[in-house]
Amino acid sequence: MVFDELNPEVCEKLCRRVYELADNLKHDLFITPSRYVKATLTKYNPQIRIVTLEEAVAQRKDQ
Repeated sequence: MVFDELNPEVCEKLCRRVYELADNLKHDLFITPSRYVKATLTKYNPQIRIVTLEEAVAQRKDQ
């Protein structure tokens, strides 16, 4: 992921590409190892469902 502070235009473009890959942003769940990626993807589209690996594991343990 391109550092949003240094190159926000490129970062936003990459985020849009990720959104395009999803069938349905409100339904599909993205899992990322990076809190930064989660924060950046959420910044450009708050409707995306995304969790970190740690959050995914914690949710699984709660079930």
